[in-house]
Amino acid sequence: MEYTRVHYDVTILRRNLQKSFANAKKFLVEDFHDMCGYCGKHFNEIGAQSQVDHFIPAKKYPQLANEYSNFVLCCRVCNRKKWDDWPSGSVESCVTADGLKGYVDPCSEEFDRHLVRNSDGDIIGLTDVGKYMVSKLGFEMRPIKEVFKVHKLYNMIEKLKLKRDNDSHLVDLLLELEDLKNQLYYQREN
Repeated sequence: MEYTRVHYDVTILRRNLQKSFANAKKFLVEDFHDMCGYCGKHFNEIGAQSQVDHFIPAKKYPQLANEYSNFVLCCRVCNRKKWDDWPSGSVESCVTADGLKGYVDPCSEEFDRHLVRNSDGDIIGLTDVGKYMVSKLGFEMRPIKEVFKVHKLYNMIEKLKLKRDNDSHLVDLLLELEDLKNQLYYQREN
């Protein structure tokens, strides 16, 4: 089976900032390429609002509440499902001592060693920690595949836009794809 990264071809890196929570979101949108750090959902493609998650829960570790390095841009569903869950009980490690439970920071290189997408778009846990994240964030019960297909559709439309200038067949195909995209968006809203 063929696998790809959860975040496709995008590398998510947080800039080194010491900003308060109120100023952080605009930087997070840029740093996370306007996608959910956990499930890879592109907010502009599906018309969803982003939220800011405290990777290490601020409720349990209030000293990290305003640390930019502790923020993850995410979708509402991932944020609510993770919420204050932090099984390691330690600021130093996001994974339990037995290596079976925990979370991996989406901005770390380690993230790709735990979670991948299969060719259908499902997010698969490669390790026990990855499987914990899949279960805890409910990836197997959410429309992860459909969001992946919308992303592929957007990419196809963008590629066709680059080639459409002198080809009327491509213009017609592009119009059909745009119509399909709008139908998908309309169905999501209703």
